Amino acid sequence: MDILFLGGTRFVGRHLVTAALERGHRPTLFHRGRTGVEVHPEVERILGDRDGGLDALGGREFDAVVDVSGYLPRLVRDSATRLRGAAERYLFISSMSVLADPGPPGQDEDSPLAVLDDPKVERIDVATYGGLKVLCEEAVSEIWGGSSLILRPGYIVGPDDHTDRFTAWLRRVAAGGDFIAPGPPEGPIQWIDARDLAGFAIDGLERQLGGVFTVTGPAERSTWSCLFAEMERTFGAGSRPCWVDPAFIAAHSLGGRDLPLWHPPDRLGLHRLSIDRAIGAGLVHRPEEETFRDTLAWDRRHGVIAESRTPDSPAPCGLGPDRERELLTAART
Repeated sequence: MDILFLGGTRFVGRHLVTAALERGHRPTLFHRGRTGVEVHPEVERILGDRDGGLDALGGREFDAVVDVSGYLPRLVRDSATRLRGAAERYLFISSMSVLADPGPPGQDEDSPLAVLDDPKVERIDVATYGGLKVLCEEAVSEIWGGSSLILRPGYIVGPDDHTDRFTAWLRRVAAGGDFIAPGPPEGPIQWIDARDLAGFAIDGLERQLGGVFTVTGPAERSTWSCLFAEMERTFGAGSRPCWVDPAFIAAHSLGGRDLPLWHPPDRLGLHRLSIDRAIGAGLVHRPEEETFRDTLAWDRRHGVIAESRTPDSPAPCGLGPDRERELLTAART
């Protein structure tokens, strides 16, 4: 297939392009040229901005479009409309953040979705992100109908993850010793390796899959205690979680950068999503150990702590040594 990628130069997009290449397809990247210019040098690139610059795609035809950079409904509607006659299928990467209420467990593709107070807002932040993605989904479904495939990933992890949310826990467990662990230990957690998401996406295009799918994992439900135990089995560094409860976390003003991926009780539904539909459609998860090892190896070469980091690289997630020692003392007493 000839596949047009709108974006495709960062994290998830890179793995989508890799998956397409591995399956013998012919990707074309349409992007602004600001990131990932060194990645996939063998792939054709068309430089342009989807905000007013889609004329650069004039006259081209593709078998499928993969929209991995759609955040504003106006721009997604524009690309979905203008490419309707130039391709046969449209895949849109959405987000679990479209859910109206992040609290209830077991939500699926038919659960209520977020509604914006102002549907014309173009400010992207925590309050608007999910609602904007809902409107993007609606535009794709309206224009492409049964030829559209919408994927709602949960937290995405793996090599090339610039967010550092999951990777920070890998570094900490691999370093050994006592560490602050967000409780309760039996609290749920879900994530998806970007490579597994990419495999499901390209497979869906090949099989002309349509509809909406929540795509996260692992296949068997996991908890924070299981996650840290599996990481310790992988790295064998002698790490020991010191569990702190939500009251302790709130009392010490610990935020999402300090304890990444953790949610308070009223948002636990984001780690209890139903993935039955995706598994039934062929979603496959690689062994957790493979994700752990590959991601930590990438982080040591290219991540936020690597010598190759640039001045605009994000700050690492997790607690600094001094802050962690202070919190460990407080937790023990």
